[in-house]
Amino acid sequence: GNFIFSFGKRGRYFEGFLQPTGIAYLNGQILVADERKKELFLFDSSGNYLNSFTSDLLSSPEGISVYSSGNFLISDENRVILFNINSGSFRVFSETEPGSRLLQSAKDVNGNIITADFNNNKVTLLADYTRMYTGLNISIDRILSDKFPEIYVEVSVSTVDGSPYVGMAENNFLLTEDSYANYSMSLISSGNSTDFIEFSFLVEGSPYMRGKNDTEAAGIGDILDSIAGRGSLSLVTAEEVPVLEVKSGSGIDAIKESLTSKTNFSENWSFDLGVRLAAAQLIGGGRRKAVVFLSSGSLNEKAFSHYSLTETLDYLSNNNIVFYTVYINKGDMNPELEFLSKETGGLTLPLYGPAGIKEIVGNLRSKTLGAYTLKFKTERDSDFGRRMLPVEVQVSHFGRSGKDSSVYYGPAK
Repeated sequence: GNFIFSFGKRGRYFEGFLQPTGIAYLNGQILVADERKKELFLFDSSGNYLNSFTSDLLSSPEGISVYSSGNFLISDENRVILFNINSGSFRVFSETEPGSRLLQSAKDVNGNIITADFNNNKVTLLADYTRMYTGLNISIDRILSDKFPEIYVEVSVSTVDGSPYVGMAENNFLLTEDSYANYSMSLISSGNSTDFIEFSFLVEGSPYMRGKNDTEAAGIGDILDSIAGRGSLSLVTAEEVPVLEVKSGSGIDAIKESLTSKTNFSENWSFDLGVRLAAAQLIGGGRRKAVVFLSSGSLNEKAFSHYSLTETLDYLSNNNIVFYTVYINKGDMNPELEFLSKETGGLTLPLYGPAGIKEIVGNLRSKTLGAYTLKFKTERDSDFGRRMLPVEVQVSHFGRSGKDSSVYYGPAK
């Protein structure tokens, strides 16, 4: 609550605001709309004036929000205007009914635009018409039949560009068995409602990492403390032939013992096989899952001798696994490790940072997931687990739709 500073008064390079109505922050810069001047003004994070932008399209600019990197949504009377700060260009992005006064517009997690209309006392959802009927991607990830005839189906829903699609309710799903609707279906959870995390730690097996056991264990201990029982952990060492040292659910004592006494360090340690083995511990698991690589920061010449960088990335991405690199030497950081971390939505962090590596937990739990779990009771005969049972899931939401099908077996009896 302590006052820090203000800006916007008349100065040597800036004439001062007349009626500031909207403000947005992006990448260390602040963009402000002045309704009376019909201009946008750019400042740095200390309030120093940098530039101004105007257009004949601006009539009564008010709220500003970030749309994407370099692009802002400007609410102006009954229009939403898209402003590109790199080119200084303006264009009408959307237009609502005459007489509206849009105070603010913002993009929601599914890519739609939400507007607040002051004059008409309403909030409006504007869908991108070009995407309305292009469909949704739906994938049946896993079917659990252990409690047959009660069946659980885990599905993922995304847009055509691969972004998670969230906010769906039970009535957005239709589950059928062999094309016949099953009306016992219920939606029991969505991915964003769970904070349970599954970690698979991968430890570099190079000679450089010999003697780093205590520090590595401390870093893993930070993760265990941060998940506070809401997660599980396994450990793989990337030796010449990678080894699963600790299976999921083991405690820090087992991890310490493994790091101290079991690792066979070698110049020929295998990164790509290590990633495969670590990721395999997470396949078919929960929704929030990650491989955390404890690394010197460098890779050897045989890092991708079995699987290429692209194949390694695809393996992680196709199984919804985030890759994090925790390094000891930043100066030796391999760009391919940074690439894997960035492309899967992970981070590159120092092992010896003042905050440890707890940031990984917060980062993973903050991610948007288009994941849903459905439950239904089947009346199909499993023939003692020998019969293949088909199931289909359809989804429909705001004019978009998608469908996927799969099969499962009942438990053997």
